[in-house]
Amino acid sequence: MTTQKYHLIQSVQRAMAILEHLGGEGHNTGITSVAQNVGLHKSTCFGLIHTLQQMGYAVQDEQGRYSLGLKAFELGSMYLNCLDFRAVAAPFLKDLAEKSKETVHLVLREGTHAVYIDKIEGPRSMNISSRIGQEVSFYCSGVGKAILAYMTKEEQEIIMGRPMIRHTKYTITTPEKLRKCIEKIRQNGYSYDDQEIEIGLCCLAVPLFGFDGKVVGGLSISGPDIRLTKKRKKELMPELINAMTRISQRLGYSGPKLGQ
Repeated sequence: MTTQKYHLIQSVQRAMAILEHLGGEGHNTGITSVAQNVGLHKSTCFGLIHTLQQMGYAVQDEQGRYSLGLKAFELGSMYLNCLDFRAVAAPFLKDLAEKSKETVHLVLREGTHAVYIDKIEGPRSMNISSRIGQEVSFYCSGVGKAILAYMTKEEQEIIMGRPMIRHTKYTITTPEKLRKCIEKIRQNGYSYDDQEIEIGLCCLAVPLFGFDGKVVGGLSISGPDIRLTKKRKKELMPELINAMTRISQRLGYSGPKLGQ
């Protein structure tokens, strides 16, 4: 079968260049500035931006400045709605499992609940009772606390109003202690679970963010305390931070640098 070659349509390229400029540094700018920044004659630029304006992809204010229109946002939202969270994260989970040789979990947040949606076991991973579809404990799991720390204050209070069951002597069971833990997580950008669910089981976790800057889930590495030592956690942290950043970016996040 012969593959037919097509030439790029210049007008489409130019229109997209205008949209990208309006969505970046060119937000709320005049036609002259737009034309100069995208390398077009003013008349050509005006014709293209007028067309985009009529279609709802650009808007003009009373001072004649242009910005992205609602249609551009709707188009981006359609793309985000089509994203498969699990598929986006899959290669990063596999990479983390191979590098850490431990169990890696992916968690999806749904309001004030969250569930495990993927789990990959590394070559040295211990038997962990977590399963796909299981609800995550926010107050005592590393990944649950990582998500909880970036919820709104109102959502956090809802979680803290629920019963906190003591699983081990290390389990946090009071709102006061959990609030202090949340403050520390937000300062560090990551969370620990040091035998809070099961004696001998530790976890290192980070939150994941979506296009609107809100926490949408979490990512964790779990293993025995004899291997996930303080030194080993420090070694794995850059890999976990990198995965968090790249997954969040693929979900549309464009906010401040993560992991700081």
